[in-house]
This record gives sequence, C-alpha cells and structure tokens, in this order.
Amino acid sequence: ALSSVLTHKKNNYVDLNIIKTYIIFVIIGVLAGTIFAALMQTKVLVLFFSLVVYFLGTYLLLSSNKTINSKKEFNLLSRIIAGLSSGFISASMGIGGAIMNVPVLRYFGYPIKKAIGSAANLKSHRNVK
Repeated sequence: ALSSVLTHKKNNYVDLNIIKTYIIFVIIGVLAGTIFAALMQTKVLVLFFSLVVYFLGTYLLLSSNKTINSKKEFNLLSRIIAGLSSGFISASMGIGGAIMNVPVLRYFGYPIKKAIGSAANLKSHRNVK
C-alpha cells in the first residue's frame, strides 16, 4: 500500500485537497458502518452487499470510457454526503474504501488516475491516524 501511495504521489495523481477535507467524513462513515454491520443479520448484509456491488459495477462499466469534460463542484456538502456514504458502505461491507471513493471522485470529474491515486492516499492516511 505504501509503494502505491508513493508512486501515485510521484506521478502527481494525488489531490491533497481531497484528503484534507474529505477524510474526516469517511472516518465517521466507517464508524457508523461498523456499528450497522455489527447490529444487522447476515441476510440483510448479503442483500446490502449485493445491491451495492451491482450498482457500483454498473456505474463503473458505463462510465469507464467516457471523458468527463466538466468538473462538478465537490463542495463541502458533497464531501460530507460522499464521505459518510463511502465510509459507511465500505465498512459495513468489509471492503476497501477505494471501491467507493474512486467512483465518487470520477463522478465529480476527477480523471481516473487521480481518482485512484487520491483514494489510495485516503486509505494510507486513515490507517496512520
């Protein structure tokens, strides 16, 4: 993971503004998702997991070859909603946050390499703290 972060930073594929203002909301979402997963029955979690994977996979397949010409505003409200959601979903599913954060960053117009690099960097910062 560290080599990935260093490589992405070296190639300028990391947006530090995302990390500075987005990570706290991801962490809060992770805490909420952990509590949710601990309280839910297995069948509910399997259904939740299936729906999330289906929608994320569909979104990534449909948007993978598109060039995003305009960047949507990733303002504070957007960062709060996206951070809480991605943290919640990734924690409750037991998956890495990049599978959530890359599509979020793509939606807001970040190029795929910058989205991947920034998501990898989010993970490294979350693990350090």
